[in-house]
Amino acid sequence: MKRSVLAFLLTNTSWWVAGVDRADQVPAWRGLRIAPEESCSEYDRGDYPIPPGLEEEIVAEMGQIYEPYTERCFAATSDTTIEHIVALSEAHDSSLCSANTETKKEFARDLLNLTLASPHLNSVKGDRDAAEWLPGENRCWFADRVLQVRLKYDLTIDQSEADALELILARCESTELVVRDCSEDQAQPCPPSSSTLIFPQYVDGEYGGFTNRTRLILLNLAATTDNPVVVRFLDGMGQVVDSQTHTVPARGLIDLTSSGGGPLQVGPLTVESELGEDSLLRGSVVYELLGHRVSVPAAKLTGEATVFVSKSPQENTGIALFNPNPDDPVELELVLHNPDGSPVAQIDLTLEPGHHMARYLDETPLFQYTLGSWSEFTGHAIIRSVGDGLFTVISLLQDTTTGAVAVVNPGIK
Repeated sequence: MKRSVLAFLLTNTSWWVAGVDRADQVPAWRGLRIAPEESCSEYDRGDYPIPPGLEEEIVAEMGQIYEPYTERCFAATSDTTIEHIVALSEAHDSSLCSANTETKKEFARDLLNLTLASPHLNSVKGDRDAAEWLPGENRCWFADRVLQVRLKYDLTIDQSEADALELILARCESTELVVRDCSEDQAQPCPPSSSTLIFPQYVDGEYGGFTNRTRLILLNLAATTDNPVVVRFLDGMGQVVDSQTHTVPARGLIDLTSSGGGPLQVGPLTVESELGEDSLLRGSVVYELLGHRVSVPAAKLTGEATVFVSKSPQENTGIALFNPNPDDPVELELVLHNPDGSPVAQIDLTLEPGHHMARYLDETPLFQYTLGSWSEFTGHAIIRSVGDGLFTVISLLQDTTTGAVAVVNPGIK
């Protein structure tokens, strides 16, 4: 199976059951037979039907419409999809292909192997196993469920997945599902701190006939200390779309790329180090947009930034703004200036806690009524927080004919 582009191999250490004689015994792990994935028959999705009403059974078991992988709550099941913890095709290639028709049907509807997920996260996980994808939250529960499902249906497991699961289970104090109370649901972006990298914009999905992706490169400058991090992809309202936990090795790096599948998704991206003030984490993202690439460093929290603005038939300027504060809104004042510094127009806007906004400068709610009627303009916009609130911003200059983009770093006070 192909490796997930949004996951990485944590270790190459092999885990074996104690006492196995490698010379004449079949390798095993926690009661499972270790074997390469191999299908005895072609996978047919129709062999694994999902009966009507199954989503409601999942909700009844969890008590709410909930995504354990991110601890995200939803208002309705129309916002979620059924997620098989061990993917159907993965199970098929792990010896379920030889099972009878009724067993395959039972596997498809077994609540032991079912949960809910957003369509985007379900697409990101796809048919990847635990060596290729792991959730950001409830990781011990997830690893135990994979083990229990494979034991129940006598499935095999390949060595890389056994390694990944053992790394988790060996350190788990509990494998119980942690369920957040959705009655108190609110946006939960990570709070700003010196140990958090913030990228005001990521892109992922298909648009304009292109596969658009975001590549995240994280560097650990510490000489001897590994750096555990939580990577969160958020939507425009601050809700977690996808959450990943990784470890950046001492003097090492990790290189992650979003899948690029499904409808276009945009929002902010945060990377939080568990080392807090001792973190020596650095990072950049590389956007793959409309067939072009551009690199952007992590943004700095600021109360004032100056952004270059250019609009013409050949190019346009876009900005992304993000308020990472989970509790308080930030009031912003945007003043558009000519090159000589004289003001042209002013607007005021509010970014609610955790909210994100990405627009061209000649679009609403920015300067549509000023720049919209002008064929050309060059100048700058000063974005200032009214009060003590902080924000992050990036600015991209896009060629309107080719779609190519360039970063114009904002001036930060």
